[in-house]
Amino acid sequence: MKWGKDESNPLSKTRLFGVSSLIALIIAIPAVLVTFLTHYYIKADLLITASLGLLTLFIGMGVGYRVSKKFVTTD
Repeated sequence: MKWGKDESNPLSKTRLFGVSSLIALIIAIPAVLVTFLTHYYIKADLLITASLGLLTLFIGMGVGYRVSKKFVTTD
C-alpha cells in the first residue's frame, strides 16, 4: 500500500480535513449563535432556547449535506 500522493484519488486527506472542517463550521456556528442570542439577549426560556438551537442544528445539517455533495462530486 502506497502512502504517498495518489493522483487517482481526487479527495486527499488534506482536502477531506478541510471540507469536513468547513461543513462542521457551517453546522455549528449558526446553532451556537442562535442559542446564545435567544438565551442572553431575548431572555427566552430554556426550553425555547434548546428547541431553537436544535432546529438550527437540523437546518445546518441540511445545508451541510448540500454543500458536501458539491465538494465531493468529481465531474
